[in-house]
Amino acid sequence: MGEEELANTIDIFSDTESDEDTESLKKTPTPVIPTLASTCTRRETAGKFTSTRYQHEAYMARTLDPDEPPSYTEALESPQAPEWKQAIEEELKSVIENHTWELVELPKGRTPVKCRWTFRVKRGAAGGEVIKYKARLVAKGFTQRYGIDYLETYAPVVKLTSLRIILALAAARDYEVDQTDIKSAYLLAKLDEEIYMDIPEGLDVEKNIGTGRKVCKLLKGLYGLKQSGRMWNQEWDRHLVGTCGFTRSKDDHAVYLKKSEKSDDYCWVLIWVDDVLWIGSRDMVDEAKSQLAQQFPVTDMGSAHFFLGIEIVRGPQKISLNQSAYIQKILERFHLTNAHTVSTPLNPGTKLLETPDTSDREARVDRVVDSEVDETEYRSMIGSLMYLMLCSRPDIAFAVVVLSRYNDSPRASHWSAAKHLLRYVKKTAHLGLTLGPFSTKNVHPILYSDADWAGDLDTRKSTGGYVCVLTTSSSTGNPIQSAISWSSKRQQTVALSSTEAEYMALTQAAKEAIWVSRFLAELQGIPENSQSPKTRIYIDNQGSIALAHNPEFHARTKHIAIQEHYVREKVTTGEIELVYLHTGDMIADCLTKNLSREKVERFRGEMGLH
Repeated sequence: MGEEELANTIDIFSDTESDEDTESLKKTPTPVIPTLASTCTRRETAGKFTSTRYQHEAYMARTLDPDEPPSYTEALESPQAPEWKQAIEEELKSVIENHTWELVELPKGRTPVKCRWTFRVKRGAAGGEVIKYKARLVAKGFTQRYGIDYLETYAPVVKLTSLRIILALAAARDYEVDQTDIKSAYLLAKLDEEIYMDIPEGLDVEKNIGTGRKVCKLLKGLYGLKQSGRMWNQEWDRHLVGTCGFTRSKDDHAVYLKKSEKSDDYCWVLIWVDDVLWIGSRDMVDEAKSQLAQQFPVTDMGSAHFFLGIEIVRGPQKISLNQSAYIQKILERFHLTNAHTVSTPLNPGTKLLETPDTSDREARVDRVVDSEVDETEYRSMIGSLMYLMLCSRPDIAFAVVVLSRYNDSPRASHWSAAKHLLRYVKKTAHLGLTLGPFSTKNVHPILYSDADWAGDLDTRKSTGGYVCVLTTSSSTGNPIQSAISWSSKRQQTVALSSTEAEYMALTQAAKEAIWVSRFLAELQGIPENSQSPKTRIYIDNQGSIALAHNPEFHARTKHIAIQEHYVREKVTTGEIELVYLHTGDMIADCLTKNLSREKVERFRGEMGLH
């Protein structure tokens, strides 16, 4: 379904959408590529592979920048052809200098891996000025065969929760936050397997050597190969641990730490593929970066300002994470830059269903209007919003999770609700997740847990949510709270009571509390066997607290899964402490249900969104 057809159905279901928005969609249609799924009815394509199944993943794999050509030919024909040509030459030079391959004849019985060029425009924090035109030669890893071209593939990257925790500690300790980029990182690690690849476009080779087919025999890793990330990570780990004296974190294998021999200062290193953050005192950071530069080709970018699409803004004893530039790209992609704004992620009275209820006469009438919409476009919008939520926006977690339930068969009502969420994001684009300011360097976690009993109208399952904040002990006033972890998920089983729903949600909060406390202790050199203070979890259900402390009401709770009683064990061992909090003050309420504007603004402020 194209944009013009969508415009005729979307606004019928939302009183918050204006005629101007519909006209905007009509005037700027985007071409839709016909596929088996889009030209046949759903019943006709049932059980068959269609190219739309993974189109949303392909969309999320690329950025929203229109200046990035999709192919080698288009790059050389674009207005920026000189810049792209220079970028291609730099990439080929880097590949050749690293002895990434050697030209050989293709052995009999072997099939070479294919390759292609990808192009990216690196921009500044504001998303405007161009910093660099970057071309990268990428192997088509999906043409590799397991057991022949690759075996193990896993390579860790830093968890976003770990990133926020360490940045919060940096704010509390007033540490430096620097960033470096490893040049052609995947080209630095040697391969264990024997892999052959087609000769890439733009590489001139002598054709009079031998009689067979010429291919590249890969000696080192290349972007796109399934095992390249793993091989590079092993190379990185050997240097940082073996040469520089860092210790790899047990709780996040993409985090490394080192304590100063002269003081109580620490240096923490976070890696996301080839992007590295160095956090610590100035002398320790400079020493670690110089050691790295002796082993790998690096680009020292100085103080970190833009990491993983997140703008990092320093302030006195605080750090703010903002994604306003990313939000602007999303709005442009879906033609909502001039749309009017709303004050809540979802309308408080919104009730979404997988399909209209045919037992209701009014629903039967609306069924004609609530037609299916383009899956690819819907998934693209939800995927874009999900990354925003995972990085810095806990206030939209519930809305994103609810809307993502309908990725398989979205309807006009779901599309309307997704546009409503984008309008809210547009209004609050200036908000950033503020970590701090903290009065002392000793921060500790507090969690808020909540559940919405039987809130999913399709399955009658409950939605559980929690938010973990870092704070400091304060004798005067309310201490600053900064969210560093959050979750909103539909529970796997149907709860028979609100107490059971809250108890299952509490289990997830308790697991996160244990991990965050352990990770914080490790980062600050606190021994594992030391007596640490209890991690407090606030909950607004007295029955769940009683159930966690005592095995009461056996007849009513004997069916609860054994894993849910994990909470009781941690209460008994003194690792967590459950405290009752009135429902009106429960911050996690915004992670389980639609709320009014007043509560949305209040709770997001208490999570540190300013």
